[in-house]
Amino acid sequence: MVPRDELDDIHEHTKLRRFVLVALGAVIAISLGIVVLRPAEEKRGTEGKAPAMSLAILGEEERLSDADLRGTPVVLNLWASWCDPCRREARVFEAAHQKYGDRIRFIGVDVRDTVEAAQAFIEEFGVTYTNVFDDGHRFADALGYAGLPQTYFLDDEWNFVATADQVLGELNEADLEAGIEALLEAD
Repeated sequence: MVPRDELDDIHEHTKLRRFVLVALGAVIAISLGIVVLRPAEEKRGTEGKAPAMSLAILGEEERLSDADLRGTPVVLNLWASWCDPCRREARVFEAAHQKYGDRIRFIGVDVRDTVEAAQAFIEEFGVTYTNVFDDGHRFADALGYAGLPQTYFLDDEWNFVATADQVLGELNEADLEAGIEALLEAD
């Protein structure tokens, strides 16, 4: 038998526990509501013109600038030799370059890498489109990149194409072609 005064203590403890659980549930619900209902943040680096670019072409003594690319739509892919998704999509980008290279410039931008590792990557995957080296990742930072690989679609005036937008992560053949088709339609 439990004495009555102990039952009263148990009852008060249960009420306190119930209040704490309800209050905790309310805090969690409010926090989730704030996250879900707040307006989506604008994507960094995908409105208007892309930032100016002047980067060394890998394997050459020349530099490539955004001015050199005006007049042709551009698929701009940020990558690194040590990035597994970048390695998996390398052949996809090369195949797309072979298919669309007469209408679109494909530019690879090596980020957070060494020149030697980047050149070895290009040789390993038989990449024939132009690749540049972003020493210090200043251009990638100006783009507002969030990780690697990341792909941007730019019109012939170096503007981001909203219909294609940017893609963070590995692209398969179908997704890359969809972005290219949107880029060609916008041009």
